[in-house]
Amino acid sequence: MARAPSPIVVRSWSTARRVFSSASHTSTGMPASQLMMRSAGTHLHRGGDSLEEALTECRPIAALLAALEAPCLTTLPAMYTDLHPHVDTHVDPEQRVERFLDVSDPDTVSICLDTGHVAYAGGDNRALVAKHPGRNGYVHLKSIDPDVLAGVRAEGMSFADAVKNGAMVEPPRGEPDMPALVADLNALGSPLIAIVEHDMYPAPPGAPLPIATRACRYYTEQGLVGYRR
Repeated sequence: MARAPSPIVVRSWSTARRVFSSASHTSTGMPASQLMMRSAGTHLHRGGDSLEEALTECRPIAALLAALEAPCLTTLPAMYTDLHPHVDTHVDPEQRVERFLDVSDPDTVSICLDTGHVAYAGGDNRALVAKHPGRNGYVHLKSIDPDVLAGVRAEGMSFADAVKNGAMVEPPRGEPDMPALVADLNALGSPLIAIVEHDMYPAPPGAPLPIATRACRYYTEQGLVGYRR
């Protein structure tokens, strides 16, 4: 049985340029430096024409990967060592997160466990923590309203429309079960940085601060300790 190709992981922009320079010229007609130093498809949450814009941005990169016979490329500068699974991307449902972890080097890359995105895609945050205890670089704590999510799936909404319809909620409402998950993360016995998030788009003036205040109080009660640089 043929072995499935693995993602290519590089650890610096200079290495990326060197590795992909010849392939990019022959497959896309665009220098590798232009391909590697740009963001692509990072604004789908805005709706409108963002999907077509993302496709335009991503097609040259897709041509490059096809020339290299690589299913995906992850560029990780030295300060970034965690892949963020995200709704409506190539790495969103649990099985794809598992696949990424299976084919990537644990000494090179971990994941940012975004609890909201994993739950939104139908994944089990606690199972991922239990199966891969050493692969959580840091955490985004976010809650999903299961009732809103059921409507999102029934109507085939985009993520942007799901956010507008209140898919994200503040704890203790929503999923996952935060006290149990926080206990699992604490049981790992290693320090983790957790960023508390609540996706709102658009965000009405005056709405974020009260939510942030209540969320801070909630997570403090769960044993999280504030961190200042």
